[in-house]
Amino acid sequence: MRAEIHIERMQQALAEHGVPRRLVVEEGEIPSGLETPRQQAERLAAQRHAAAVEALGSDPHVQQLQQAFGARLIESTVKPAGDLH
Repeated sequence: MRAEIHIERMQQALAEHGVPRRLVVEEGEIPSGLETPRQQAERLAAQRHAAAVEALGSDPHVQQLQQAFGARLIESTVKPAGDLH
């Protein structure tokens, strides 16, 4: 993010919206308790995965297959809808 081109682009975008500013970017520690965008995406993906596993585990058809044929749900293969890549 420290690349000058990014700072120039942000300054240009602000100027185009009538807010000309000189930006100064400084490195710093992220305060504890705050998530980075990547951490947030990973947490939300884990929540979607857990919800999908729970939904499949409580599905009567899946339960019927488990009882009738000894099927088992391989949780690592579950992909929530919308995460199919």
